[in-house]
Amino acid sequence: SVLAAFAISVHSIHGKEVGFLFTSVCCMGVVFLVISSIFAIGIRNPGGFLFFFVCLGSLVIFAGTSFRSLIQRQVPEEMLGRVFGFVSSVGNISIPLAILLSGMLLEYLRLDVVLAACGLLLIPLALGSWRLYQRNPA
Repeated sequence: SVLAAFAISVHSIHGKEVGFLFTSVCCMGVVFLVISSIFAIGIRNPGGFLFFFVCLGSLVIFAGTSFRSLIQRQVPEEMLGRVFGFVSSVGNISIPLAILLSGMLLEYLRLDVVLAACGLLLIPLALGSWRLYQRNPA
């Protein structure tokens, strides 16, 4: 994550935030599918997952940075504090809810199934959101 943050600060994404955001989220879905496949075939060695978790952490940094950059570019200056406050609140509320939901799902479903479902939801969600954004850019 630290290396990804450094890389994104060195190489400007100015003007490419939308592509970075939606591509990163779509790639997160692909990584979830890969991790679920590795788990499903019986690999349990943490080393087998390490590269993919590094990729996932990097993609989270890319998506988050792109999202914040888009907000800064598209929201009027006098509204930035309110918008960032709202976004932070939603993000802070969603983390414990996601932990709760994933814990409940893992009581009834195998880990590989939950990861595959997340991946299969993220990919079309990212692609569909990208299409909607392209039709109606802010």
